[in-house]
Amino acid sequence: MKATNFRGSMVEIDPYKDDLFRKVIEQRKLNKADKALYYWLKILANSIYGFFVELIPENQTKNIPVNVFSGERAFSDFSDVLEKPGTWFFPPLASFITSAGRLLLAMTEACVSEKQGSYLFCDTDSLAIVSSEKGGSLGIPGGEGSRVLAWGEVQEIINRFVSLNPYDRKAVPGSILNHVDANYIDSDPKKEQRQLCGYSIAAKRYALYERVGDHDIKIVDPKAHGIGFLYPPKDSPKEWKEDVPLWIYEFWECIVRDALKLNPTSRSWIDVPQMMRLTVTTHNVLTMLRDWEVARPYNFLLLPMVDPTFGYAFHRQSSEKVLLVCPFSSKQDRWFGLECINIHSGKKYKMMDCNKAHDNIPYNVVFPSQFARLLSQYTDHPEAKSLAPDDTPCAADTKGLLKRAHVIAGEFRYIGKETDRKWEEGDEISLLEFAATEYGRTTRVVASEEIKGAIQDIGINKCARESGFDRKNFIRKLVRGVPVKRNSYNEFVGWLKGHKSQG
Repeated sequence: MKATNFRGSMVEIDPYKDDLFRKVIEQRKLNKADKALYYWLKILANSIYGFFVELIPENQTKNIPVNVFSGERAFSDFSDVLEKPGTWFFPPLASFITSAGRLLLAMTEACVSEKQGSYLFCDTDSLAIVSSEKGGSLGIPGGEGSRVLAWGEVQEIINRFVSLNPYDRKAVPGSILNHVDANYIDSDPKKEQRQLCGYSIAAKRYALYERVGDHDIKIVDPKAHGIGFLYPPKDSPKEWKEDVPLWIYEFWECIVRDALKLNPTSRSWIDVPQMMRLTVTTHNVLTMLRDWEVARPYNFLLLPMVDPTFGYAFHRQSSEKVLLVCPFSSKQDRWFGLECINIHSGKKYKMMDCNKAHDNIPYNVVFPSQFARLLSQYTDHPEAKSLAPDDTPCAADTKGLLKRAHVIAGEFRYIGKETDRKWEEGDEISLLEFAATEYGRTTRVVASEEIKGAIQDIGINKCARESGFDRKNFIRKLVRGVPVKRNSYNEFVGWLKGHKSQG
């Protein structure tokens, strides 16, 4: 290892003397005025723990033997995906980092509960405490016994965490907890604190806003979860400086104005079709689209969001695979009329606006879902991780202060690390037909090297004699790496553990 400098910074990091994570946080605080560097340091800090749990999936042409490790459980299986650990793979360290973050949130929540307070949402590293300048009662269903904390009480909670601050106090003074910038006028910590309001639909679906008089609102911090993967139905102005596109601010303004029964605002993008931008990067997709002129490596495409029940004018077989893509266009007003192609069959279709459809609709058209439908559906998303105020599962119309949902673990299922990321990224076509790798479901397995070694230590004949398993048709197969029935294998491993404990 050798010393290096941060991007755009004269600060040197010596891996033998310095704490990398601590330096990143300190430099982020000191370089807040440099928005590009500040944002880069934020991404770096948030991704450091990921180095230690990096698994690189490699697709195989056929199922191959693999060893699966999960906690204290280890077993053999077959899979067509081989997950290789990254260079810095060390899961215990990543677990400690994320667990410490959860512990800090739990401690903060406990402090809020001590004061009979509550919170709007709890995210990765933040808690949105329900508070106002002077405090008061919480007049919502399920809020009996809870209070709106005063700003001074929130500051008392922040001050309790001063002793946990591990950073250089010149760079990060005071507590490890702090108010986010959105709490201040114009999101400027040098200005006075303002009263924020919030509207939450479900986990990660929320927005912060402020009231402007009695009949207007201003969206301050909208979240893009569940909608950020879509290509913007309108372009943000050139001078737009926010990380989140303008249309998402307008999207949330429509939702909040409707909830508060304020006069609605019309939006030009309401009838634009929902589209996801994709990139052609995999060989199999190129092969499927080989005769289509626009399908070239690293070309952009658009994928229309089509309702599987009502979006197709053509007759679709129940077993028929349909994944439509069309040429990329940044001109939203030209999306209707674009030609689509089904990457599985090569058949081509036209997109049509369902609001302008007439009689005698041809069979080669599809009706993409429009943003008006997304707007109406987005709020009908029940919160699955909490209970309603009356202790029942949440429904789409549940309102009030939600309760903890107690979870009882049932069957353990072992899946690969890679998960469906299209709702966050939505940029690679192979993500659209993602299927999680699950282990322990195949009917036949191969013995691990540990089991083979244990058999050799005991002796094949003795294993067969004492375990009751056939020497030729089972024990020898284990030693040679020949697949055997999973149930029989698990039973033999159980006998082997018992034999070891007796020895």
